[in-house]
Amino acid sequence: MKKFNLLILFLLFSSLIFPRLIGTLPDVMRPSMIVVKNNKLYIAEGAIFSVYSINDQKLLHKFGKKGEGPGELIEIPHIPNKISVQKGNIFVTGIGKAISFSKTGKFISEFKTTQSVFQLIPAGNNFIAKEFAQSKDGKTRYMTITLYNSDMKKLKELYRQPFVQQQGSPGIVLDMTMEFVSIVITEEKIFLEESPKGFLIEVFDFDGNKLYDIKKEYKKIPVTAKDREEQENKLKNDPQVKQQANRMGGWNEMKKFIKMTFSAYFPPIKGIEASGNRLYVRTYNVKDGKDEYIVMDLKGNVKKKVYISNSFEPSINSQIAGGRLSSIENGKLYFLLENEDDEEWELHVESL
Repeated sequence: MKKFNLLILFLLFSSLIFPRLIGTLPDVMRPSMIVVKNNKLYIAEGAIFSVYSINDQKLLHKFGKKGEGPGELIEIPHIPNKISVQKGNIFVTGIGKAISFSKTGKFISEFKTTQSVFQLIPAGNNFIAKEFAQSKDGKTRYMTITLYNSDMKKLKELYRQPFVQQQGSPGIVLDMTMEFVSIVITEEKIFLEESPKGFLIEVFDFDGNKLYDIKKEYKKIPVTAKDREEQENKLKNDPQVKQQANRMGGWNEMKKFIKMTFSAYFPPIKGIEASGNRLYVRTYNVKDGKDEYIVMDLKGNVKKKVYISNSFEPSINSQIAGGRLSSIENGKLYFLLENEDDEEWELHVESL
């Protein structure tokens, strides 16, 4: 009996620590973004959006259409259309427009956005936008976080982060160890990660008023020669980069126009997500091939630290444009992995 009880405890412990395959999604071909909400899985694929039941992976709704008419979206390779699940609707950001669909995928309304906006998130009566901006001399490109009102009038810029510098030779300077700014909304608050300044998360209300900061001491993770090689290979093997390199005569030719720089240390924050009254901060602290996640309450009080698989990253260009293949809800990390042998996408879950 004692051995039996130990076995049960071991199996229970394992189910809480290790990822579990929930099922396969044979109809999914090229996912660019997922969201899990209220036991449903929302998947964006170009201009098409699908809603699945988490429990049995049954397809519940499929909607969206490629085009430029009402309710239609333009498709640009590696620039994903974004999906945001709200209380009463599904909100989608496309190129030059934002669309509201019902929870069953029925077109409700749309409005135009600027071409620089690549993600728009409802925040009360306003919107938080991720968008690209350029310096006046054209030499530096920024990623900005901006607050807009419902008429798409710019109210306030909350943050800007340089990510590409243009120069005469070799062409562009690219910081290979930079982490792109991430932002989440939960419990009527905006959480803005600013890792270039340290372990810092600024918290705002929906009018862009600063509420408080979350600051932490952090362990500096040095960038090794192996890390630099891995980062370069990741860029080299990115699907869009490979296409561009082939047009330029190969990777070695393309490298002549890129100066890759590396910081001495990785940023303290790799990304943030939120669900309910919890923040999940992903760091570059790696253990047995798994990334550290710091689970905090919304004031920044640490509840626990766990280590989770890091095998679900989308392509670099998709990451820059806001794509992601993972989502957190109710203390569980859901993520998609491609089974290349069976040519199917699998849905996995891991407890946090």
